[in-house]
Amino acid sequence: MTSVERAERYLSVCDPAISGAGGHDTTFRIACALIHGFCVPPEEAYQLLRDYYNPRCQPPWNESELRHKVSSACTASTGKPRGHLLGIGIAVPPPVAPSREPRTTTKASYDPVYLQKFTAKLTDSIDDEYLEARSEFTCHNRSPAGFLHKVFSPGESVWVTSNALSREGLIWTHDGSGQDLSELDHLRAGQLGVWFLSNPIDGAPHQLDRLRSQFNPDGISFRATECITDWRHAVLETDCAPASLWLKALALLELPIIAIYDSGDRGPHALVRLGASSLEAWYAAIAPHLEHLACLGACPKTLTPLRLTRLPNCVREQTGRLQQLLYLAPNADGRPIAKRPVREDSLTVWERYLVASRYGRSDNDL
Repeated sequence: MTSVERAERYLSVCDPAISGAGGHDTTFRIACALIHGFCVPPEEAYQLLRDYYNPRCQPPWNESELRHKVSSACTASTGKPRGHLLGIGIAVPPPVAPSREPRTTTKASYDPVYLQKFTAKLTDSIDDEYLEARSEFTCHNRSPAGFLHKVFSPGESVWVTSNALSREGLIWTHDGSGQDLSELDHLRAGQLGVWFLSNPIDGAPHQLDRLRSQFNPDGISFRATECITDWRHAVLETDCAPASLWLKALALLELPIIAIYDSGDRGPHALVRLGASSLEAWYAAIAPHLEHLACLGACPKTLTPLRLTRLPNCVREQTGRLQQLLYLAPNADGRPIAKRPVREDSLTVWERYLVASRYGRSDNDL
């Protein structure tokens, strides 16, 4: 058995890090055990923490936090010989800390004054009616599958789950026009929450050695990095900005926001199209916006390419609130929502069609 395999077994029995209960120290000690006790190289130690340990933490760490733990462990002194958890007790070359900075690192943090100044330029109140009027498509009666049908492309598959900490879920596939859009209606109520993976997957099981554990002995995953077929989306969330100001900030951002939906608890989520076609391109595309978004209240730990986000128009039974779809514009071009034209309501469109039909002219002639 290799040192990595032994480290995987070790992680499977480690207590998860819990916020407010010494989670930082717990994770740091485990990182030290991987680096010094099992002699795992830093990058592999990060991957092990990410895939075998982090999903059980409450809440999970983001990439930069995990990499910081590994970097700190590399320079820490444990007072024990390298390899002591392997039963070696011999001199082993010390680890070399990763030289590159985490790709989503920013020193900026939420600044209430910055948010107030940014949103002061918009005097309108932003609510569901305001966003609905500026949506490309109506939101109120759209089913969860109907939402995914607009956001993803024919042939693409999406990971959907009602347990964000579990590997269990289902695969929804865009089958083109004529698809039954009630397919996911069984998830609309009776679940503590419903999520979808923000970027599409190939829908095939991937057997990955790094994911093997007592909880997943075969190392099977449908939502790992290797499963992603396109990296075009990012998710914006907030844990600190007031919902009213957060919605104003979203309406003013010069980003192609294609959807906004209530989380059923704290601030709304926004799905943004970055247009990236690779993992590296995703990080490069989000980097110029990190400081601005963080100051507005966006949670940095949620800015990851493998992000689960709330599936709209499902009830979050934990709070009894609807994960309401507020805005839907799959073809958004980066123009701020506040500058989008108001969409004609369906009654106006129908009346215009009747007038055109009466005089034998097309709708475009009026």
